[in-house]
Amino acid sequence: MAGLLHDVGKLLGHGHFLPHNKGQHPRFSVEFVEAFPEVFARVSDAPLLQELVQRHHNDREHFASEFLVQNIEDRHVRTLAALVSKADRLSSSQPGAGFEQWQDYRETALTSILERVNRVDIENPQLRYHVRTLQPPPSLEVTFPDEFPTFGQGELNQHITEFREDFHRLFQNGKIGAVDTTDFECLISYMLNVLYKYAWCIPSNTQEAIPDVSLYDHLKTTAAVASCLYLYHSDTQTLNEHEIGRADIHRFCLVAGDLSEIQKYIFDIATVGTGRGVARRLRSRSFFVQLYAETASHLILSRLGLPIGVHTIINSGGRFYLLLPNLPQVKTILDEAARSVDT
Repeated sequence: MAGLLHDVGKLLGHGHFLPHNKGQHPRFSVEFVEAFPEVFARVSDAPLLQELVQRHHNDREHFASEFLVQNIEDRHVRTLAALVSKADRLSSSQPGAGFEQWQDYRETALTSILERVNRVDIENPQLRYHVRTLQPPPSLEVTFPDEFPTFGQGELNQHITEFREDFHRLFQNGKIGAVDTTDFECLISYMLNVLYKYAWCIPSNTQEAIPDVSLYDHLKTTAAVASCLYLYHSDTQTLNEHEIGRADIHRFCLVAGDLSEIQKYIFDIATVGTGRGVARRLRSRSFFVQLYAETASHLILSRLGLPIGVHTIINSGGRFYLLLPNLPQVKTILDEAARSVDT
């Protein structure tokens, strides 16, 4: 949960109703967590969560002492904070070229990656995303970029206000609709969806020359990496700052699942008759393939006891990728799951 929320302050900090300060997003992140104490207390150690969200940096040059991992006195808490910090760095370990000078993060928009597909030589892409909440199909207009240089004054304020209201409104009475927020899996899945709805169009790093990685993607992958780090080091009894900081340990397992013969199956509708309803049968077969892949990925993660939304990196077109800890029992469960799926 700390990995998922560590940079949520980058979304909140984009508004012009908050102080204009560099390196202050951890403060906004912890203030967000503190605003919902009754929610997070149901599934976690709330004070510990606040500490980990606030202190996930080691950079003394750009961050105040109150945000630094190394200033935590309790050794166990400092170890967990170092783990979240490590996950944060690994999630953003391939930054692009930076700007020559600092630019206002409240005016920097997310750049579309589509403009550079097969054209990596483009140095100054023009297509960017306005801040808009994702809507259910067929309302897909918000996903198309526009040509504009920077956000206007206060453009993000309404977006951020709606984000806060979503949490306030839906966390009332301990319920999210029919979902019990005392269940960690349900809560974190809902939070992922809300973050996806609002943070898909916010850049993770506004100081890159081409900021084309969304804040949502960074938050989700940081959560997955943090989860894997904790599970690996706990299981191998190496949960300490020194071992977490090492770079020569293979701690992760990237699992790929792929259904073969998808096109043959989807378009082989001759066996189910011809005439009317062909389009419907095509859609139903495509939907079946997607459900089958999702079921297979859920099977693996449920047997490992891992949050489905966090550890599923991508699931589309009959193929999925899962990020898992590199532990012996994972290989055993993967073999068992493969046999079940094949059967």
